[in-house]
Amino acid sequence: MLVLLIGVTALSATAKTSIQGTIGWAHRCQREVEVGREELLRATQVDLQAAIYDRERLNTQLQTLNKDLDIARRAAETAYRSKGQLHGHYVARAAHPA
Repeated sequence: MLVLLIGVTALSATAKTSIQGTIGWAHRCQREVEVGREELLRATQVDLQAAIYDRERLNTQLQTLNKDLDIARRAAETAYRSKGQLHGHYVARAAHPA
């Protein structure tokens, strides 16, 4: 009976060591996952900030191009109206020679 008790005690100690090792391994794995998640979060945040900066830069560039386009459109309309007035004046002069 004593031998059996010693065997159970030894087996129990071995199981305890094994369980503690498994728990330690699980904690280490969990920590690695948390560290990886934090690193991924930081990298994603950096990427997001870069994308926001690019969007703002491109929006500013688009606004500038739209203003330039509007100025060019107005100049073209003015030139077209002036051309029409000159053409009308020329036709009127050609129809009524001096």
